[in-house]
Amino acid sequence: MDIKAAIAQLMQAKDLSGESMIEVMRAIMSGATTDAQNAAFLVALQIKGASVEEVFGGATVTVSYTHLRAH
Repeated sequence: MDIKAAIAQLMQAKDLSGESMIEVMRAIMSGATTDAQNAAFLVALQIKGASVEEVFGGATVTVSYTHLRAH
């Protein structure tokens, strides 16, 4: 799922699947998205409220990128 589709889904108050969250977070962490897209995504997620799957997906990617940068 690309970030634009994820933002649209969040704006409809629909949860992202864990897989979709991982895809979006990988795009964000790799620099493939703009600052404006990142901000819109995070605001939409905050307004909707993060589900357990969304938190887990985001944390999974964040930890994997942290390990990559630490080595």
